[in-house]
Amino acid sequence: MGLDVVYIAEFNEAMQTLTPQAFVDQYLVGLKVVAVVAGEDYTYGPKQLANMTNLPQFAHGRFAIYQVAHLDENASRKISSTTIRQDLDQGKVEDANRLLGYIYRTYGPVVHGFARGRTLGYPTLNVQTSMDQRLPQEGVYAVKVKIDGKLYNGMASVGHNDTFGDDLALTVEVNVFDFAQDVYGQEVTIYWYSQTRGMIKFNGIDELQNQLDTDRQEIKAYFARLDEKMS
Repeated sequence: MGLDVVYIAEFNEAMQTLTPQAFVDQYLVGLKVVAVVAGEDYTYGPKQLANMTNLPQFAHGRFAIYQVAHLDENASRKISSTTIRQDLDQGKVEDANRLLGYIYRTYGPVVHGFARGRTLGYPTLNVQTSMDQRLPQEGVYAVKVKIDGKLYNGMASVGHNDTFGDDLALTVEVNVFDFAQDVYGQEVTIYWYSQTRGMIKFNGIDELQNQLDTDRQEIKAYFARLDEKMS
């Protein structure tokens, strides 16, 4: 982006309770800001009462103020990072993708797991995701996975594998269709297309395996419809 310095301020209780004037003096003037650019819904200070409209009364002409254009809407929903995060948290990745204008993605290295999927006939890539990436709601998803620059269809599970026990760590496991290579340690990218179902705790392995069969059929049908629509 051509930025020389990025200053990241921790949004804590002290910052949250700063008066609008103190916020401007401490952070904007204190950092010798020349210009402030923000969206029309940007707020600061207690109870979020200060905004871009009344910023000039606290700036006292010490820096320029630029407000970005009116926020776009999609199907009467405001296009904002908050809305997109809410969609992801609710598993509505298709809605999030529409607002983003592209397919939401996460990435990470393939690490060793418990190999349970292999015993079920559904070997998976266990993808380690860093804490700064937002995963969608727990559940099963239609995904594409980029491996060595090539895209493969697949189904991904985000969850704690409750069928196999309690208090297990959250994992991201991807069964990649028509793929059988060893890619441990390699970084892959997951493109999240659609949630097929939420996470279920099954009564046994047979019940889980039957559901995986259904999931795969549904996701393959989903991508077939998508390919037909794109052609």
